[in-house]
Amino acid sequence: VRKLHETGWIEFERGQDFEEYVILPDYNIKILKTFNELTNQKLESTFSYVYDTYSALKQADSEKDDKAKYVYNAIYSATKNTNALCELLSTVYHNINNFCKKQLDLNTANDVFSEHYDKFYSTIIEKYVKPLKIQESIPKYKMDIVAYIDNWLSDIKLLEEMAQYSYKDKNFDTLQACNEDLQIKLLYIKDSYLSFQDKYIKLIDDKVHKYTRTTTQKLLAFTNSDSNLK
Repeated sequence: VRKLHETGWIEFERGQDFEEYVILPDYNIKILKTFNELTNQKLESTFSYVYDTYSALKQADSEKDDKAKYVYNAIYSATKNTNALCELLSTVYHNINNFCKKQLDLNTANDVFSEHYDKFYSTIIEKYVKPLKIQESIPKYKMDIVAYIDNWLSDIKLLEEMAQYSYKDKNFDTLQACNEDLQIKLLYIKDSYLSFQDKYIKLIDDKVHKYTRTTTQKLLAFTNSDSNLK
């Protein structure tokens, strides 16, 4: 504790109750959060990002009073969720790639079965690949999300009112810069949802097929060399 204090990783503060409290500087908190993210391999669900985006846009569009304020907040929320979804899909792709590489080190049929059913199928297929295709899929909400955005992009008055909120809230020099920033965010969300299939989902599908094909071939090799295993 003394060493951490001397090197600046923690600080001390005496409270009104005369107890001494340990204070974490802001840079320490950031590093600890990073360590936690590195050690915690749990990923969020793709559905949560998609539905949260759809729900935020739908709710904002239904507002009657001060609609520009709600739409403005929904755009920033949707942009954040879209960024997170892109990062998540990229992570899923790279995780599948890691499973493909691990297969090189599997030397028994039991190892192959265990890797596939205990790990790959439960952590990748069930949690991420299936939801992309069934009831929780991106296509289910994609066109509604795009429709809301197209309506707002064509509403000049709404864009100008949102720019007023942005001018007060963000560090832009002019209302025109605020307006352009909002349109860029709207187009980013729209383009992302229109390109998810080709940019992410198709690549994930191809990688899953490659993994499955390699797994099957490896199991066939093991069973052909051991008649009892069959």
